Amino acid sequence: MNTRKRPAETSTPRPKAQRLRATVWRWSVELHKKYDTLARRLRLVGIDVGRKTVVSAADVFRALNLPLEAARTRESTARASLLEAKVKARKADMAPVSDLESSLLNTLIPCRRRFLALPSEAAIKCNPTDPEHARLALEEWLEMVLPLLHEDNAKVPPRPSPH
Repeated sequence: MNTRKRPAETSTPRPKAQRLRATVWRWSVELHKKYDTLARRLRLVGIDVGRKTVVSAADVFRALNLPLEAARTRESTARASLLEAKVKARKADMAPVSDLESSLLNTLIPCRRRFLALPSEAAIKCNPTDPEHARLALEEWLEMVLPLLHEDNAKVPPRPSPH
């Protein structure tokens, strides 16, 4: 068992923590800041500074951190503006799917038609003595290449007959 006696509770309250207070000049000396700099920053937070003005440590801290808080605010505002500009630029680069689809179809369908007509058009140039043999060879090559071109778009017209 504990044999120690507890001290009787006292009815006197503890003293409140006293605020650290000093003149602006004293704070400037203690913090290694120029008096004018500290006075200017105290004025920015709304404290009138005179020759013998006494201010608390909390006021000095707030005054000295004001530029830091302002810089953080400016930085976060700049980051938000930059992000908004990037989003706006990305949205401006985007086009509706229907416009993109019609543009691609208007470009690719004529290319596909020319590609499919290649065997009959190039046969005479490839083998002038036997153009039919050249046409058959080119069609065989085309039949091998066409599956690689991914023909799953239903809007692409079917391959025209060679004759």
